[in-house]
Amino acid sequence: KVKTLGMQAFQAAVNLKELELPEGIKLIPLTCLNSASVAMTMKKLTLPASVDSLGLNSMTLPELEILKFKGAVPPRVAKKTTTWTQYAWQISETNAKNTTKSAKVLVPAGSVDAYKATEGIGNYFTTILPEKDTILVDGMYFELDNETQTASLIQAQNDAKKYEAESYVIPATVSKDELEYPVVSLARR
Repeated sequence: KVKTLGMQAFQAAVNLKELELPEGIKLIPLTCLNSASVAMTMKKLTLPASVDSLGLNSMTLPELEILKFKGAVPPRVAKKTTTWTQYAWQISETNAKNTTKSAKVLVPAGSVDAYKATEGIGNYFTTILPEKDTILVDGMYFELDNETQTASLIQAQNDAKKYEAESYVIPATVSKDELEYPVVSLARR
């Protein structure tokens, strides 16, 4: 099992689009996912629950769309203050190769507030969501998958809230917080 990553471990992997790091890794070190000469093109990065620290400037991923944390406890994020502020995902506030602040950050259910309160995550990224969420629409429950941005009609949450409608039209989409989720499946939890 991989336990450590070296500095610049993926620096030359500029065409890598998706990466899921294995459990056991605790630290994402300095410049691990950062290319000095060519911008990284990674779209999705998944960090294991074992990660507890992100080194300064460990990731500069300007095309990142999804950053998924598997850990319920947010990692510590290194920060250096000089004439500008640096975090794990930026060289300077104005550098075009910095990790985009609009990347969707997905975290385990119940951990959103902890990630939003974490220095270097909550004050850097604009969208932090649970990986999956459940909403009630017209008396029916839908599970929202924030990674694929799709919804599934699911069974009633408990015996006290069984579905009692005599007829129901399954909507093509459901919405939450101004986001539309196409309904793609009818499933049990």
